[in-house]
Amino acid sequence: MKHIFVLNPAAGKSKAEREILPNIIEAAKQKGIDYSIHRTGNVGEATSFVKRTLEQNPDETFRFYAIGGDGTIQETAHGMIGFPNAELAAIPAGSGNDFVRNFGEAKNFYYYDAQFNGTAHPIDLIRINSHICVNMINIGLDSHTAAFQQTVKLTTPFRGTASYVVALAKNFAKNPAADMRITLDDGSVYDGEFSAFSIANGIFCGGGFHAAPKAYVDDGLMDVMMIKRISRLRFVGLVGNYHSGTHVDNPKCEDVVTYAKAKSLTIDLRSATPICIDGEIIFESDLSIDILPKAVNFVVPTNCRFPGFEAEV
Repeated sequence: MKHIFVLNPAAGKSKAEREILPNIIEAAKQKGIDYSIHRTGNVGEATSFVKRTLEQNPDETFRFYAIGGDGTIQETAHGMIGFPNAELAAIPAGSGNDFVRNFGEAKNFYYYDAQFNGTAHPIDLIRINSHICVNMINIGLDSHTAAFQQTVKLTTPFRGTASYVVALAKNFAKNPAADMRITLDDGSVYDGEFSAFSIANGIFCGGGFHAAPKAYVDDGLMDVMMIKRISRLRFVGLVGNYHSGTHVDNPKCEDVVTYAKAKSLTIDLRSATPICIDGEIIFESDLSIDILPKAVNFVVPTNCRFPGFEAEV
């Protein structure tokens, strides 16, 4: 097997380049593995690199280590779709690192022997128009917050959950909502304004908020979480529940929170609003979204857990 470190040099204000890469190179040398390094240059470049590598080497087996945030993991996964000779590993170096939280603490992914000895498990991906999502799509307050969070990280010392909370406070004053019509594959229709809306493969967003607490990355379903437009005062009362994941199946939230599972859905956005896909922002109005079951093989380090759906039922 060949190991390729796909590095986003800008991740974590260059922490990936300065600190993480030297450590993983040293670990790889001690382990005696066959490795190479690829530094990404712009958005989408990781996808094209991974796909090109796999197309040119159909008889080789590769493990690609996405060194960066959730966006880097997503781009790397996108390039692997349709190639059974590829495995996806993650070295979290972003500000939120929400995807790896599905498998335990992010710090466990820095034990590189555990990475090299990890086992690959098939996981789902979400397709949204021509884009791919590995963790979560957010629309509404969360997406406005994610868009502003980039400014917070560039202009303040806040990182991770702290940067999200600062951005959330800023957008909270505006109380933004998304006006849209959502149609699930079972025919259910939800029409109106939503303060928060998530389509999830994984549980977490915003550096640890449990937006979709019932999500599994391999159950062949998307978790759809909707919060109707509510007042700022009401939202303050729900933030704690939203962070802990107790906003679902909670009697005090049931009048505004809807939670469902689906294999596909469509969304008609009636006004321009940011759409956050694994931390990256796009603007599109008509969305067609479906699940890609067991689309890539994700490497779970030996010191982490794989919360597989089949293992739980």
